[in-house]
Amino acid sequence: MGKGCHRSKWGLTSDRVLWLYEAMIRPIITYACLIWGHTVTAKKVEIRKLNNIQRKVLMSMTHTLRSTPTSGIEAVLGITPLDLYIQALATKSRWRTKFFLRDTWDGVGNLSRRRGHRFVSDKILHRLQLNETSDYITGNRIWVDNSHVENSDIIIYTDGSKDDKDNTGAGWAITRGDISFYQSYISLNKEASVFQAEVIAITQSVKALLEQDKPSKNVIIRSDSQSAIAAILNPFTKSATVKQCKEVLNNAKSKINIHLDWCKGHSDISGNEFADYLAKKGTQSKNRLCVGAPPSYIKKVIDGFFYEVWCNRYKKDLGMKHTHRMLNIQNQRLSSFHVPTLNYLFKPTQAMDHFWPI
Repeated sequence: MGKGCHRSKWGLTSDRVLWLYEAMIRPIITYACLIWGHTVTAKKVEIRKLNNIQRKVLMSMTHTLRSTPTSGIEAVLGITPLDLYIQALATKSRWRTKFFLRDTWDGVGNLSRRRGHRFVSDKILHRLQLNETSDYITGNRIWVDNSHVENSDIIIYTDGSKDDKDNTGAGWAITRGDISFYQSYISLNKEASVFQAEVIAITQSVKALLEQDKPSKNVIIRSDSQSAIAAILNPFTKSATVKQCKEVLNNAKSKINIHLDWCKGHSDISGNEFADYLAKKGTQSKNRLCVGAPPSYIKKVIDGFFYEVWCNRYKKDLGMKHTHRMLNIQNQRLSSFHVPTLNYLFKPTQAMDHFWPI
């Protein structure tokens, strides 16, 4: 379909071809790769077939000479080789399903050719030290009623923070008027995301409020994270952190009325600025709360691992002399589709000006 609506002088633009490939063609190819991914990509013949499939897309995008190697175009455009993409996707799928499957048997005997399809993925996860608990859970529905509150005398400000060293913290302050009568902060494990810190801050603030002698009947919780509020108010969730927050809110609603409200961050709102200060202070706190690793962290680690595999393969490939002269490493920051193609060969200076160096 894509080939029929694309020619050298007319047709789809390069970004449209890439979208077609990533949104339609590649998902069809990689369907159920958790089962067959590592087995197929271990054979040179199958890798060659996968490269031929991706090469057609790359040639449609760039219109390069036929003699241009596939690995060279992939390096210039920053598109991961299809076999490595399949392995990465299979490893992510294994991690996502690992905590829902009961491993009673894996492989047959000790023969290397008769191991189960999860063996290679588990080996990679163990190498990357990704055996900790997961924040990903089976989707379930828990409703949270965002009560309408009037004349509230207590406002809770919450915030989450993460510094350059991946230290994560959450902070919250319970205020009456312009006075904060209770404030606290906590540190999270380095795998935690800012989103988790925002949700944890709301959870811990409600727990702290219920421990007060005479908690107010009407309470407003203000957070500068729209994603955290939307996730809590969304009935469907796949996050253990969000699920726990919903359960705490529903238990608290039997005693007090709680309204979740969004406030714009860094807008000189004293309560929000104080919560931000507490969250940053929480990144250095010794009082630590461990939460499950979020999918974003797992994807980042797995993608980084296979990117290193790609870099090593690229450096060992001696068949791309011209590409190695231009790029010492794969281009992951390509900002446009202006590459030295047939249309640019007669303008070498202009072609190189369109390159965005690493």
